[in-house]
Formats: sequence, structure tokens, C-alpha cells
Amino acid sequence: MSRRSGHVQARPFFSHAIARTGRRVLSWTMLGAAACVLAGCVPAMKVAKVDPATGFLQGEKPIAVKAERVRGERVDLSKHKDLLLVTGYTPETAKFLAAQISEIGVFDSVVTLRELEEQVIRHGLQDRIVSLDSQIALSRVARHYKPFLWLHPKAVKEDDKSYGSLVLRDAATATDLFEARIDWSFGTTDETFWYPLFNELIAWVKENSQGDK
Repeated sequence: MSRRSGHVQARPFFSHAIARTGRRVLSWTMLGAAACVLAGCVPAMKVAKVDPATGFLQGEKPIAVKAERVRGERVDLSKHKDLLLVTGYTPETAKFLAAQISEIGVFDSVVTLRELEEQVIRHGLQDRIVSLDSQIALSRVARHYKPFLWLHPKAVKEDDKSYGSLVLRDAATATDLFEARIDWSFGTTDETFWYPLFNELIAWVKENSQGDK
């Protein structure tokens, strides 16, 4: 699906990388977190239930906003459901995103960056994967540990508009499989921001699942 024409400035976000000393190192997120604050990005981040009648999230208020899908690759999702890494603007955002995608129930295992690092250490791979603070490092994890997808938010500036996006990436190849975005002018409550993004992700999952969802 093609993007709109015009100047686009995208800033991917990586959660706080956890150094081996235990000190948190801010990686990739500083500019994005600032942009989020300036845009008034303060939703409640309350995990929503899936409406059994529709298969989509239902909020405390009607979800009247629809996210715009800007990328939606055709994939056999059954081959990518074993492990999902979730990062966010802040550790709190990452925790919410992980809880929400777990509630939706697409992936067998959902982990934060810290949890993925712990798995790498438990499998004795810390000599091959020194840190998890870059896309190259994540690709190494996918190669030496196991393949996984990476779900993360991203801020996008296009012309005179600012968008918040939800991106699903194949960590091994650094290929974005899915991206949906919301114009921040709609507001940033859960019903006008996070839930529409996740509902568009659910729609993409349904399109790429082979009878198992």
C-alpha cells in the first residue's frame, strides 16, 4: 500500500536498552519521547478486552477513529507467532503494549527488551550478542537464538502533520510487515489512539492467519 506523497520524517523508537551492568541506557527514544510529550501523548493506557462478537477491542467509550494502514505485507503469520518483542516510548508504554497484545492473544510468547536479554543470557549467548541496543543486535538475536517479530511505536512527521504509528517488524531482516498510524490531532486517549492502532493490527492479523484465529 503506497504512502502519501510529501516530505516524511520518521523516528523509530527503541525501548531503554539494558546494559550488562544493569544501568539503563536510553537508545533511539529520546527525540521520540520528547515529541510524544509535546503532542500531549498522555492516554490512560488501560488494557482493553476483545469484543467476542466482533473480534476487535472495545473501549469504555465508542471507538470512532480508524487508524490508517500505511503498510500491510502478505505473510504466513503462523510462521511468526512463536516470539514477539515489544518496546515503547517509555518502560511504562512497553509494559502496556505487551499487556495489550497479550490480551489479543496472537503470539505464543510476548517479551520486553529486558526479558529478551534474560533469555539470551540463559541460553549462553551473551558472548555472541553483547547488547540489545541496535537493529543489528536484534538481527543477531533472531539468528542465534530464535526468529521473532518486534512491535514498537514510532512518531512520524509528514508535511505539517504529526502521526503516531504502531509498527510490526521482522527482526531478522529489519523488514516492516505492518504499520498503522493515527493523526495526533484526533487526540490521544486510548479510544482515539492506541485502540484504533491495535484494531487495525487485529484486522491485518486476521487477513494473514490461516484459520487459526
